Amino acid sequence: LGDQLCSNVRLLHDFGLVACWGAAGVYHHTGGAGDITTCTEGNPHLVIDVAAGLLPLSIRIVQQARRYMDVRRGPPGAPNHHHINLLKYVTSCTVVLSSAFGPRWLWGFCVVSATLFSFAWDVLKDWGLGD
Repeated sequence: LGDQLCSNVRLLHDFGLVACWGAAGVYHHTGGAGDITTCTEGNPHLVIDVAAGLLPLSIRIVQQARRYMDVRRGPPGAPNHHHINLLKYVTSCTVVLSSAFGPRWLWGFCVVSATLFSFAWDVLKDWGLGD
């Protein structure tokens, strides 16, 4: 589930906007669509962006922690790289948080770091080119 949600962050964001507009009564105005900026600016937008970005990543972090512990409790000598995969999702969380709360340079650093980490992990481990 977490993997599918990570692929649909934009969809989660859009669902958040629709829910916000519904709660704010934007579509109930008789003069048209109402003020859609109610949920696209300020605190509501920040909450929607951060929640849509962190929710799937948090699920993946918990899944990887669980896998790490399961392998650790298993037979000795079994390869266990789940804690490194967990860090891949943690670095992605820094992108979400720095985009919302940090200076632009920090966000740029986090984007480059998370992208390089994710790319390296995918190529070396997920695709098996590092074996």
